[in-house]
Amino acid sequence: MTGAPLLRVEALEARYGGAVRALSGVDLAVAAGEIVALVGSNGAGKTTVLKAVSNLLPAARGQVTAGRIVYDGRDVSRTPTDALVRAGLVGVLEGRHCFRGLSVEENLVTGGLGRGSNRAAIRDDLARIYAIFPRLVQKRRAPAGLISGGEQQMVAIGRALMGRPRLLVLDEPSMGLAPQVVAEIFRTLERLNRDEGLTILVAEQNVTVALRHADRAVVLENGRSVLTGTAAELRGRDDIRAFYLGLGTAPARVPA
Repeated sequence: MTGAPLLRVEALEARYGGAVRALSGVDLAVAAGEIVALVGSNGAGKTTVLKAVSNLLPAARGQVTAGRIVYDGRDVSRTPTDALVRAGLVGVLEGRHCFRGLSVEENLVTGGLGRGSNRAAIRDDLARIYAIFPRLVQKRRAPAGLISGGEQQMVAIGRALMGRPRLLVLDEPSMGLAPQVVAEIFRTLERLNRDEGLTILVAEQNVTVALRHADRAVVLENGRSVLTGTAAELRGRDDIRAFYLGLGTAPARVPA
């Protein structure tokens, strides 16, 4: 990675409710045009990192207690979430969050409105999202609560893309989805990165999928970043293969 990163997280610590420590030392950097995967077992702190990056921790009764997060020169902790979105940092939360009573297209439009897009821009962006996710075209008038889980995830990602992000932050996009749908979504993300230069930070418990599509990865363990490397390097490490991919005998912890 050369030059200043688009996103830098340094010595990040965070707590919930003022007492429960969730992060105790996380470092990561994401350069423009990269796909970086944040991997680790359930409870490792991946979601907390992404909430901190998007300045959403206060809404979950959490707070950053040490360290700093800088996005494109901005101190994230001092930048309101809506300002971060307008600056191009757009997140997709865990759980395929959609407005279930709104149609697919109405959900997508909310993404454009959040960015402040005008009518013409929203029309152009809708056409782009339907080209990216053709499956949504026939469902555009259907209530989002009545479509499949995979389609709901496409809507959630599409709504984020309507904000024209520079950095797309995704939390567990594979959760609860069939393998073929997961493969389709990750191929789409990889294509957006390759063809449009979209920068992506993705937290993913499915390490096999994450390391297949990412450029680099950061391994979290008990709220700390314990290992960073290229995806190819991490795929080749015996300890990663054992601990996270179920191949061989797992060590007690992942050594740095």
